[in-house]
Amino acid sequence: MHRVRRAILLATTGCVVASLMFATAAVASGPVYCDPITNLCTVVVKAPGHGGGQRSGQGTRGGGSGGSGDSTPSLADLCYSTPADPQPPASDPVWSGHAPGSGRAFVRVCPLTKTGPVSVMVWVANGAQPPSVTPAQLARRALASLRLPSPAFERSPDEANSDNGIPYTWVNLWTWYWTSPQSWRVLTRRAAVGPVWAQVTVTPTALVFDPGNGSAAVSCAGPGRAWTPADGDGAPASGGCGYRYQRVSAGGPLTATLAIRWAVSWQGSGGTSGTLPAMTTRTSATLAVEQIQAVTR
Repeated sequence: MHRVRRAILLATTGCVVASLMFATAAVASGPVYCDPITNLCTVVVKAPGHGGGQRSGQGTRGGGSGGSGDSTPSLADLCYSTPADPQPPASDPVWSGHAPGSGRAFVRVCPLTKTGPVSVMVWVANGAQPPSVTPAQLARRALASLRLPSPAFERSPDEANSDNGIPYTWVNLWTWYWTSPQSWRVLTRRAAVGPVWAQVTVTPTALVFDPGNGSAAVSCAGPGRAWTPADGDGAPASGGCGYRYQRVSAGGPLTATLAIRWAVSWQGSGGTSGTLPAMTTRTSATLAVEQIQAVTR
């Protein structure tokens, strides 16, 4: 039985390091802060003789693959904080107006801004929480970096059953549909910044067939399975999925759509967890519906 095979492109992302250029010589005042999802790194620097203050620089955004839906985080979600190590000297402007020993200096890193990566030194009072990324934000970041596969649109009668190059099925015959194991599988992605982490899990929950004739779509709880001669012409059973057209496609070929619905959940550090909006991937195919004359699959 002939089946449609669709290739899935997997994008890989290399690490892009943001280099900071200054007119005068500069020395690094801290470590390199690398965003684990965007693969963008920022070096905190200061010019000789300057105690501190705002550190900033421009760089190049790394390429990568994004998820679909409304999961892409805002630029503010991509910022995080880490303690300055070593702490800046007492002459640094970050201590201005604060009593000695009343707090610590943190480096606030925003890898993605309209002008490039930015690092800012901020003062945080003892016992207070520094501005930082949350597990929920990391879950959205992880989802945005995850590429969900579109369903491989398999059906019976298949594409080999064609009339003048147009695949077709028959009125009142159960047209089976299914997808491949490669497109129906649980996917996970983890993101972390320091001790804060989240892992997102995307689970296929339904295979939805839109017949393309104006009738309501039908849903199957699993990935379906291939039709076999032992199944005959009866309704799909034992994990099979199908649809029965009631009329011929007199106006020309139809565009049928096969979709996978995905449920999105996440777990994170500190016992946190939650869900994100469901997602859908789709694949379409053209077929006609004709009167039954002789049925062969």
